[in-house]
This record gives sequence, structure tokens and C-alpha cells, in this order.
Amino acid sequence: MSDEFDNSLPIDDGEVDPFDEFLDGITSEGSTFDPSAVIKIISTGGGTQDVPVDPEHTVNNIPLDQGGELGYTIEEVLALANLAVSPNTQFWVNNAQVARSFVVAPGAVITAVGMVKGG
Repeated sequence: MSDEFDNSLPIDDGEVDPFDEFLDGITSEGSTFDPSAVIKIISTGGGTQDVPVDPEHTVNNIPLDQGGELGYTIEEVLALANLAVSPNTQFWVNNAQVARSFVVAPGAVITAVGMVKGG
């Protein structure tokens, strides 16, 4: 065995990541699944992904008292889900085709029609 230090492993610095804490709260054993804390992405290829979100998030982090809007743009949801989509992918919410800049609230379902990779 080698005595070299493996620096590829994460180091626990004792700090709690707020997003990890949020995920623990919705996924810990004994907790109930809260559909208002996720946005579901369904692809026409058959993939489904529940993306954990913060129900208090405002678009582009603009505070509500400064004209901000609760929710996430589809582009933000794709980034959170670590999904790459082709430029020709269409997005549908509530039977209407929408743009990547469309704002969805937690609990929404987005259908992606086209190439979707990652997750």
C-alpha cells in the first residue's frame, strides 16, 4: 500500500452546506415526500427526474420586495438537474409550449421534447 495522501476525497471541514441540509430534510428517512419541493422533468425518451428546489427561491435571486418572482426559469431547473439539451428541444408546461426563460413554481411538471442528456 502507498502512504500517499488521496486528495480526491472530499474533506469534511465541519461546515454544513445549506443545499445539502435542504436535501437531507426532504430525503431523510421518516420524512414525507413534499411534491411542492421538487420540479419534475419528463423527457420524451422516457426519462423522469425530480429536481429538489427551494420553494422560497426567486428568479435570478431578485428579492420579492424589489419586484422578484417566486419560482425558477426552465434554464435554472436544467442547470440544477445537470441536464444538457439540444437547442431545438421544446418545453411544455400545462399543455402549452414555453421558452427556457418561462418561470415555473415548485411542484410544476416540465415536458422536454428533443435531445436531453445527463442527470
